[in-house]
Amino acid sequence: NRVYREIMSEDSIVGKDDKPVLLDWQQVENFLQQLNTSDSQFYFRLPTEAEWEYCCKAGTGYEFLTSDNYDENEEALVNGDDFQDLEEFFESVGSSGRNKWGIYDMLGNVPEWCSDYFDDDYYLNSPATDPENTTISEARVIKGAPSYYCVNYYPVPCRSSARHFICIDNDPDKEALSSEFEEDDEDESNCNLAGLRLIATRKQG
Repeated sequence: NRVYREIMSEDSIVGKDDKPVLLDWQQVENFLQQLNTSDSQFYFRLPTEAEWEYCCKAGTGYEFLTSDNYDENEEALVNGDDFQDLEEFFESVGSSGRNKWGIYDMLGNVPEWCSDYFDDDYYLNSPATDPENTTISEARVIKGAPSYYCVNYYPVPCRSSARHFICIDNDPDKEALSSEFEEDDEDESNCNLAGLRLIATRKQG
């Protein structure tokens, strides 16, 4: 959140410096645009779902994060205890153990946006190398833990391969669709907030 405030001159909904941000899709787009404008060395973007999964498993090949045993992975999940207090629900960034590549919080704290659109059947016919679903749909892929607003809708996943969709009611790309999607339950309208983890590539020149 400290980095987000420095770039955007505002807090996310979770206001403490050391807590992860919670952003809707348009906020993510605005943040990336501003970040890439202000940084002269790196270009930042969201990971694809495949990239997120690759970084999460860190080359181990396990079914779960640290082993093939579910129970041994529960400690990798990070969530606060008080579901009534948003700032206490999430822990500070870096609170969970890191994986073999030194990456923290892959299965803890906030859910994380991926660049892919969500499709249940995408991987049945996807490319074997660097797959990314760019076909516009009503939802994007999120990975990792459930959000504060969605605890009633998503189980806490311990598998890195657990994938969920998240609504993108304010995604401008949806205007390109030939038909409109029906609105979900009003109670689910708050489920369009997630955190983010960025891929950075060095700019040329």
